[in-house]
Amino acid sequence: MEQYEETGEIYSNYSTPYLTIVPEIQAEYLDGQETLINYLKKNSKSAIKTVTKNKLNAGKLYFTVNKTGTISKVDLTASSGYPEIDELMIELIINAPGQWKPAKNTNGENVDQKLVFSFGIMGC
Repeated sequence: MEQYEETGEIYSNYSTPYLTIVPEIQAEYLDGQETLINYLKKNSKSAIKTVTKNKLNAGKLYFTVNKTGTISKVDLTASSGYPEIDELMIELIINAPGQWKPAKNTNGENVDQKLVFSFGIMGC
């Protein structure tokens, strides 16, 4: 808590800083980002048809491409407002066809990289 000097009013000065460390070479979906997006759109189309668009929120999930190029640690951090859509997107990320090339550090060693995927209605 802090106090405004001018008015003496007490206010919350809480912040949550985020630090992103990007590896020297980032993880890459070998079939290409556009292919991955098309796969996600195609396989979620029928489920999304059942939602009310003005009630659909921006969903967000984080996942890790680990040192071996497999997906792990999938974590939904913001719901679309539709649990069935959230679960479907998690399942689609986990079961995406194709392979991931793992990230590499400056020594050329494979490292884990956390990625984020947003879905649903996006704002500006």
